[in-house]
Amino acid sequence: MLEDASQDDGAVSVVLESCTPSAAINFDAQEVYLDTSNTECIDSSCIVFHLDGNPAENCTQDCADPIEVSKRIFCAPRCDDSSDCANGLECLTILQNASSPSLSVRYCIPSSVI
Repeated sequence: MLEDASQDDGAVSVVLESCTPSAAINFDAQEVYLDTSNTECIDSSCIVFHLDGNPAENCTQDCADPIEVSKRIFCAPRCDDSSDCANGLECLTILQNASSPSLSVRYCIPSSVI
């Protein structure tokens, strides 16, 4: 599921598998979209992480930047804490349950987009 990719400066970043969100909508950069039933993500969920615009390749209006699409839409595994995530990923709470914090949902998210 995870790959290490070397950058020009010698740093290593983690690349998660890409996915296509089930909903064909314009996403809001202030929100995180969680697609738990996406069949492209085995043992994980398709996440759209703070993307602005429509990620569709055939988009004609309010289109998201293709580079941002490649960075901000990915299959992410659930985690309990950052030790569950590969290097370059952080365990981040995606769904917060204020009345019962133990029911909050956390996923491994690339540090580069947080």
